[in-house]
Amino acid sequence: MTLLAAPELSTRDRLLDAALEVCARRGLHGSTTREIADEAQVNEVTLFRHFGSKAKLVVALVKRSVSSQIEALIDADPLEN
Repeated sequence: MTLLAAPELSTRDRLLDAALEVCARRGLHGSTTREIADEAQVNEVTLFRHFGSKAKLVVALVKRSVSSQIEALIDADPLEN
């Protein structure tokens, strides 16, 4: 399933979303930068311009995930079960 190129998403966010999708489908080691770029509907060179390497892309993906989890915890109602 290819992500639609949503104009409201930055290229960086589209690449991160695509990386999440591809890695979920093929595993971290089975995913390629070419497949991630195709999923994000960008050229593979664009992926490398934004992240430099697959490893740095994965680090950015983990950072985004952790940031989202921290935001959710901050916004959570401490009295809610």
